[in-house]
Amino acid sequence: MGNQLKLVEFRATLFTAYIPYTFDFYTKVHELIPGCVPVLNSNAPEPMNMMGSLYPPSTWTINAPSRREIIIFQPNKIDYLRLTDEDENPTEVQWNDFIGSVKPLFEMILEFSGQTVSRMAIAPKIEFKDTIKKWDEFIKAQFSHPEFEGHTLIEAEFTQTFRTPRKILDSEYQINFVCKFMGSQEIKMTNGVPKTRDLQLIELDINTAPLPDYDFSKEAVSDFFNQAETLTNDILKFYFPT
Repeated sequence: MGNQLKLVEFRATLFTAYIPYTFDFYTKVHELIPGCVPVLNSNAPEPMNMMGSLYPPSTWTINAPSRREIIIFQPNKIDYLRLTDEDENPTEVQWNDFIGSVKPLFEMILEFSGQTVSRMAIAPKIEFKDTIKKWDEFIKAQFSHPEFEGHTLIEAEFTQTFRTPRKILDSEYQINFVCKFMGSQEIKMTNGVPKTRDLQLIELDINTAPLPDYDFSKEAVSDFFNQAETLTNDILKFYFPT
């Protein structure tokens, strides 16, 4: 990853059967993530808001503030999010640490539930650190990219989506590379005064295509997340070849 790019958030997702809160299940998560705390929402009359998104009352979470993490259990979906560390550790170290947490957690969840997975995704969020002029030049240039790995662009608005085949274990699956380019703002308190900073972000969502015959075991899930950094670097090198 070039100097003009900075990882700011990781997200790993499983599409699987709903996991309701039980103390036994929470205990198993706590063994993997000491100090984590469950947050239940089963009696809430309104959706709750977490990390800028609304979730229905059936959603519950496990929060680990010291690790800057949250695990969100929704109907048919589990999201594991982590903000990147503030110590600016090398990108490879942060990837290894995150995937090192994702794999045992997801393996435990699938063993506990006895379920398989219909889809899975890795979705890092990346800040573009260069100038606004460079960002504008980059955005304009994207519409001259007709192919990625020999496959044609299938969507081109503010989001670009490519679909290419990749191996998971010994089988080939179609993988979507969804790339969203957006502006945002960050608000931080400095000496009690809110300071606003403009951001240019690239949101990646690299996921197995939603095809009816896809069904992934825990071994396949582990293999997919083993490839997460490689998949991310492949699409970033396409956009930022130098």
